[in-house]
Formats: sequence, C-alpha cells, structure tokens
Amino acid sequence: MKFNYDFEKLDKISFRFRNQNSENFQEMLNFGFYFENLSKDNQILFKEALPNIMYKKLLSFSGLLAEYAIYTKDEKYIRTGVVFHIIEDFRIDYRENIRYLILLNYSSNLLGINFNNLILNNISLCSEKAETQLRNFCLRDNSLNSLDKFNILFTLSENYPTFVHVEN
Repeated sequence: MKFNYDFEKLDKISFRFRNQNSENFQEMLNFGFYFENLSKDNQILFKEALPNIMYKKLLSFSGLLAEYAIYTKDEKYIRTGVVFHIIEDFRIDYRENIRYLILLNYSSNLLGINFNNLILNNISLCSEKAETQLRNFCLRDNSLNSLDKFNILFTLSENYPTFVHVEN
C-alpha cells in the first residue's frame, strides 16, 4: 500500500539544539494524526512501511514532545508522544520506551493530566504487544516513574523546559 504521508518529512526534523520551532512540532502532530486516522489494517501496514531508522527517532521525539507540552501547556503533544510509542510498538527495548514514557508522565503531572487515562484512551490504536506494555506501565508504582530513577533532571533553559540525562 502507498501512503499519502511522506516519511522523509519526519526523518528530516532535527532537534540537535532543541529549538522551539513550532513547524517541527506541527509535523509531529500531523504524523500522529495521520496514523490515528488509518484503519486498523492500514495502521499495521503503515508501521511496516516506516523506515527502521525512524523507530528510535520516534522515541526521542516523544521526549521532545513532553518538553514542548510543558512549554505550550497543551495536552495534544503528550497524546502524540503516546501515539509515537504505539507506532514504535516497543520494537527496540521496552526499557527505552519506559525511559521516554516517564518524561511524558512527568509532563502530564505538571499539567494536571491523568497520564494513565490518556494511555487507556488510546489503547484501541495498539498492537497486542504495545497494549500489554502500556497497561503494564499504568500499573507501575509511581515511585518507579520518577526522573531521578533514570538519572534525568528537569531544567529550564532560557525559559524552555528540558530533560537532561545526568551522570551519577
């Protein structure tokens, strides 16, 4: 199947210096929205058509969406971050997903959004594997989802929220 989404658009997005370019974030929203509106069968084909290099990028984008959600105070960026995990389908290593899910969870908490409800509201988009992993994340004890457990620090850099990995 040929999709009307140009994967290169997303692949070309770079946040090497964590800019606040709203066009890049809008493209991420477009990507997530496109996926959500496919039939279940086409969602499977879409994930198969996605270049392998994009899977890891989707995880890092979910972390950037967590930051941008705080910056804009807008839940839609957190929701798209969750959709990116659904698209990535826990292919690489579920522990990497957890590392990025805690960023989305942290952002949700700051914005007063129930992250577990947000996940559960999108469970219909999931493969069986992703559904199991996301439900397991919802069941985790909150103390396991703190930034310090992953050596991550939340900072503001020039009034822009940033998650930074710190060494022990």
